[in-house]
Amino acid sequence: MNELHPPPGVSERKVTQMTKKEMFLQAMMQCPTVSEAAKMAKIARSTAYRYMDDQEFKNQLAKAKAEVLTGTATYLQQNLAVCGKELMNMINDPSTPKAVKVQAINTVFCNAKALTETADIMQKLTEIEIKMNEQE
Repeated sequence: MNELHPPPGVSERKVTQMTKKEMFLQAMMQCPTVSEAAKMAKIARSTAYRYMDDQEFKNQLAKAKAEVLTGTATYLQQNLAVCGKELMNMINDPSTPKAVKVQAINTVFCNAKALTETADIMQKLTEIEIKMNEQE
């Protein structure tokens, strides 16, 4: 069983002062199931499910998951150019097998399409948010 590690910026001493609910929240970020998270946080499954029914806890868990996803997306965005360059190097390398080139080209096309669509949606969303803020 994995042990809980303090989140970034939180000392071991602070972890010992965390509440059971906070420990369970951290465990939910590391475990695939409520049961495993309950074991990691050293709480009863019934307590874990009671926490999961609490709207404030649900909101905290959703926020924590969103922060992880945002951090991951940011990391990937920061490395897109490197990945794109590597794919283009594979495509342009005469020694690369044709099947690998086809897969690399397909990957570039699919990801470029998805990235373009996402960028367009984000731009439109930003414009809508600006207009809404101007109306307030």
